[in-house]
Amino acid sequence: MRKKRLFIVLAIITIFAFFVTAATCNLCGIKPPGETTSTESNETGAESEKEVTKITAKETEEAEEEGGTATMPTVDIERIYGPVKEGNLCVQRFKANVTGSPKPTINWNHDDSNGAFGKDIAQVNLKAGEEFDLKVTVTNSAGSASAKRHVTYELPTETTQPTETTQPALSFTFSPKSGPAGTEVQLTLSVPVTSPITLYYNNQILPKKVSADSKTLTVTIPAGASSGYFELKLDGQVVESF
Repeated sequence: MRKKRLFIVLAIITIFAFFVTAATCNLCGIKPPGETTSTESNETGAESEKEVTKITAKETEEAEEEGGTATMPTVDIERIYGPVKEGNLCVQRFKANVTGSPKPTINWNHDDSNGAFGKDIAQVNLKAGEEFDLKVTVTNSAGSASAKRHVTYELPTETTQPTETTQPALSFTFSPKSGPAGTEVQLTLSVPVTSPITLYYNNQILPKKVSADSKTLTVTIPAGASSGYFELKLDGQVVESF
């Protein structure tokens, strides 16, 4: 009986000691395994708030680096190339001149270059008789804006190089075909001549009369001439001899 009583007393003392230890742990802030104290919850919440604050601050800094306060975008379209004929196409390129912060994204409704010249440049290829309404839209966190431009098939007027006009060949006939010294001879030109013209007979310059239409020259066979030939020079160049 005494042994049984002793075991019962020891069991009671052990249970009592357990409850005393648990109470002491709660007072000291020591948590039993698997439990979370209110203090730790508060600390975890505080750390989460700090992380959110850090992320928000980082985003704010990035926004400030990109230009500070967000501003509405603006855009206009400028032709920077063409019209140029390439094969049977009229090729033109257009640039979007954009403002706004942060930097807006650019979207064209058509680009035949498929972005080959950058996001801010679009190419339009048109065949004869075609036309197109080119539109660009720009967007940032402050809003969006758009611009349009009507594009038509147009080519620069081809300038025709002036062709050098070839002067008709100058020739002449004369009458009479023979005669003594002092005979008047008429030389008829194939075309009117307004440039200086000189008439020779046997290398001797002859005075001449020029008709109103500049096509007939009248000369006199010089005295002492027995036989010879006429030579016509235009601007110093021999035209023809007879």
